[in-house]
Amino acid sequence: MTYFSPEFPVMDGRRVVSRRFTFIVADRDGRPPVVDASLHYRDDDPYAIAMVLDGGPAGPVEWTFARDLLVEGLVQAAGLGDVRVAPAVEVAGAAAIELTSPDGTATLLGSSDELAGFLRSTFAVVPVGCEGDHLPLDGALAALLRSESH
Repeated sequence: MTYFSPEFPVMDGRRVVSRRFTFIVADRDGRPPVVDASLHYRDDDPYAIAMVLDGGPAGPVEWTFARDLLVEGLVQAAGLGDVRVAPAVEVAGAAAIELTSPDGTATLLGSSDELAGFLRSTFAVVPVGCEGDHLPLDGALAALLRSESH
């Protein structure tokens, strides 16, 4: 896992969108705890969003999922794997991000408006439908062709 700090909006010449969020952890008895996290989007990985959860003493924990998953999940339930996103049924104006690992499942509730604002910022960096224009395919193809010619 790679962790990149939200304090560095440009990494290696790439444009990065980073935002801090506070999520409520649902599915707990009593008052729900909160977890701080940051979402990151890089133009050199245009299909993905990295969500870095503050892990306390254990350090940060990173989840990577498709930008389209978050887009769809703000409107209707989306996702079949370890990350699922849906409008929160129990909290108006919130989205539920469900994270599943071998250690269990956690559901994080966050503001739909704030998540949508983050997505709008990513669209300003790489518009929907233009993701392929930002993949480093030319360099990878050239390296592959060089290796095959030797």
